[in-house]
Amino acid sequence: MKIPKKVKIGAHEYKIVFRDDLDDDNFGVCRPRKLSIFIDEDVPQSQQEETFFHEVLHAIFSQNGLAKPWEPEKEERQVQILGHALYQFLKENNLLK
Repeated sequence: MKIPKKVKIGAHEYKIVFRDDLDDDNFGVCRPRKLSIFIDEDVPQSQQEETFFHEVLHAIFSQNGLAKPWEPEKEERQVQILGHALYQFLKENNLLK
């Protein structure tokens, strides 16, 4: 799968940026206020792809009022489950190009 340089989420366009300076605990980061998603360029392609879906879900949560700053652990758990499940479904059914 070729990860795009930008995606539209809701009414906004998010930039997708590959970086080599993310901390070791994160494969990616979503910054809704900057309309940016950062992905670690030093991890394998499959991890980049799954991280892309994970961070897009964070952006979707934010754009639709589902992100609750007082419950970040709950959001992370939900996004982790959904991101992994979505990526696995798309990958195993050959729906990624």
